[in-house]
Amino acid sequence: MNPIQLIERLLANPVLMTTGLAWLIAQGSKILIEIIKGDFHVQRLAGAGGMPSSHTATVCSLAISSGIVRGFDSTEFAIALILAIIVISDALSVRAEAGKHARILNRLRERELLELKKSGEQIPDEHASDTHSDSSSQETDSDSNSSSRETETANESKPTYKPLFDKPLKEQLGHTLPQVIVGGIIGIVTAMIVTPLF
Repeated sequence: MNPIQLIERLLANPVLMTTGLAWLIAQGSKILIEIIKGDFHVQRLAGAGGMPSSHTATVCSLAISSGIVRGFDSTEFAIALILAIIVISDALSVRAEAGKHARILNRLRERELLELKKSGEQIPDEHASDTHSDSSSQETDSDSNSSSRETETANESKPTYKPLFDKPLKEQLGHTLPQVIVGGIIGIVTAMIVTPLF
C-alpha cells in the first residue's frame, strides 16, 4: 500500500474523521472563547483544560461513531465507551486536582520570590521576572550609584537562590463538570450528524 492509498483509506474512515472533527470543533470553540475573554495564549492551541473539554468531545465522538458504524453491541463500541469513561473521570478528578495543586504551588513560589527579593537575596533574572515588582529602574546620581555598587558587592558573597522549579507550573489541566458536559454534547452531536454521511 503506497502513502496515497493509506491517506485515502484514513480519510474514508468514518470513526477517525468524525472523532478528529469533534476535537477540532471543541478546541476551536475553546480558543474562540478565550480570544473573546482576552485570555488567549499561543500555548493554548493544543493545551488541556478550559471550556469546552476537547478530550471529552473526542472520546464521546469516538464511542458514538463506533457504535453507529460497528453496532452498539460490538466490542469496538465497548472499548471506546470504557475509554471515554476513564478519560472523563480523569479530567474531573486527577487532572482537576493537579491543576489546583499547581495553582497553590505557583502562589507559594511567587510569595517566596517576593520575600527573597525584599530581603536582598540574589535571584537569577529569569526568576526575578516572575514577581510583579519593577526591577528595571536605574539610579542616575553618583551617591545612588556608589550605594548600588556596595549592595552588589555585598550580594556577590551571598549564594544565588534557585527555586525548586524553574518555571511556573501549568494550572489549566483538568475540567469542571460544565466543561465536560459541553464537550460531551459536542462529541455526541458531531458523531450523530457526521458519521452517517460516510
